[in-house]
Amino acid sequence: MELEQLRQLETIAQTGSISAAAKRMNISQPALSRSMKRLESEFGMELFTRTKNSSTLNDAGRTAVELAQSVIAEAERMRTSLKSLADSRRQMRIVSCAPAPLWKALPAFSELAPDAIVSTELVPSQDALHMLLEQRAAYAILPFVPQEPHIFSFPFMTERLFASLPQHHAFAKEASVRAEQLDGETFLLFEGIGIWRPTVEQAMPNAHFVTQKDYVIYQELSRTSPLPGFATDLSRDTRNTKGRILVPFEDTWARKTFHLCAVSPEHMDWLKRRLTAQA
Repeated sequence: MELEQLRQLETIAQTGSISAAAKRMNISQPALSRSMKRLESEFGMELFTRTKNSSTLNDAGRTAVELAQSVIAEAERMRTSLKSLADSRRQMRIVSCAPAPLWKALPAFSELAPDAIVSTELVPSQDALHMLLEQRAAYAILPFVPQEPHIFSFPFMTERLFASLPQHHAFAKEASVRAEQLDGETFLLFEGIGIWRPTVEQAMPNAHFVTQKDYVIYQELSRTSPLPGFATDLSRDTRNTKGRILVPFEDTWARKTFHLCAVSPEHMDWLKRRLTAQA
């Protein structure tokens, strides 16, 4: 008995006759009739009431159709599950609370799984943790050590925040600044900085932020605008400092350590060696 024969039997039930089923399935009526004869032989009973001009399903045939539909549905579920498994093994989703850790980690993941399709997403820290726990992501980059006992993690980089100040700003010549000294000013802010955005908004509740989504436009504004902004020791902004002075924040919140997290220990030792070797 073959799965295709069960599909043929189901089609006969749907169309009402062997001839109509043969037409729908693009096979000859004699070929379909022979296939049904072989199926009856395997079952050891007739599934059709045959007359000179027609063949219709009998009680055994109708029962066989119901069972065949269950088998076909189960086979489809199996096919879908196996395809999903194969697809998941070809895909690797990484979520992070900040962009710079992704920049550092991506080469290691590409080396780890060169044939995988690596996708990344910048999400809030708690969302990243939930996505990891729900296995909607293979890895998560978080600014803290998860407390869940079944999560494996290690720290692999630290990032420090700077105030990006115009040369004539009052604090441009300082060795460092505190958030309270700049609170109340208006800042130019790039939207895609992940966790740093809520961090600076919380640290400077009286400041105003001119937010820009487009990075190219943001870069142009940072070159021409008199507004202060932000950069980190790892961000792309540190490469475009013409006309600006980068002054580090001395507040503790301005230094974050990022941890690579996974629900499986597989590959974590290798990733730890690879990523910490870059530090």
